[in-house]
Amino acid sequence: MVLVESLDHDGYGVARIDGKVTFIDGALPGEAVNIRTWRRKRRFDLASVTAIHRQSSMRVVPLCPHYER
Repeated sequence: MVLVESLDHDGYGVARIDGKVTFIDGALPGEAVNIRTWRRKRRFDLASVTAIHRQSSMRVVPLCPHYER
C-alpha cells in the first residue's frame, strides 16, 4: 500500500517508495492505494492503481457511464 503525496503537472499521483519517486496513473493526493508498476527507470517508476484503500475527498463519481472507456 502506497500513500500518494501530491499531483504532478500531468495529473499523475506522486508517491515516494523507499526514497524513489513513483508517478501513479489514476491516484489523487491523500489516497492510500495498491499499485502495479509498469515501467522502472533509474530515477523514477511509472505505475497504475489496482485498488484504492482510502479515497481522497477530491475524488468524484463521473456523470457519464462511458468515462472509463
